[in-house]
Amino acid sequence: TPRQVIVDFGTSNCLCLDGRYRRGKVLVAYNGAYRDSASSHTISFDDYFVNDYKVEGTKTVTNGGHNLDGNLFFNISVDGLITDPSGNTLDWDSNRIREWVQGEGTPGWLDDVYEISGSATGNSLAGIDFTAVITDPLVVALNCRWVKDGNLEFTPSGLNTRYIDYGHVGGNCDKLAKVTIAGYDFVIELR
Repeated sequence: TPRQVIVDFGTSNCLCLDGRYRRGKVLVAYNGAYRDSASSHTISFDDYFVNDYKVEGTKTVTNGGHNLDGNLFFNISVDGLITDPSGNTLDWDSNRIREWVQGEGTPGWLDDVYEISGSATGNSLAGIDFTAVITDPLVVALNCRWVKDGNLEFTPSGLNTRYIDYGHVGGNCDKLAKVTIAGYDFVIELR
């Protein structure tokens, strides 16, 4: 290291296994292996589009070593920009911590579980400023497509805070979350 990985989807839309169309390049620059203390990985983009939405910015993941609980953790910063086909933009800045709480000592990844904490600010495609704060760490298990547990507060400027509970069904692997707005509860399906 240092090294760079380039994922090139070509210059015309390519249908991917997740049903989304992509084109352009995803660039990953890194020094050190993922598990190495102080290693870092920076993801950036070169004329990259998903379903004709242009994705720009950087995401940097830095290995912070082991915390006092003995868990490996990573500091994650994002400075992102998305432009829709009409030219509207969504931008956000985020700082999070990803703590590896299960599975670090095994060779496979299906038993890996992370807890995510942190916050973000930004401006939506509709021009509305927002803040998001994780109030109870989000539990992400790599053998589950959905966030299993945790709570998030999402506040659009001038509107009521949306309280999102990912584990309202007991922390199971399901695509349901409960959103509370102004005292009213709604169960939503995650995509």
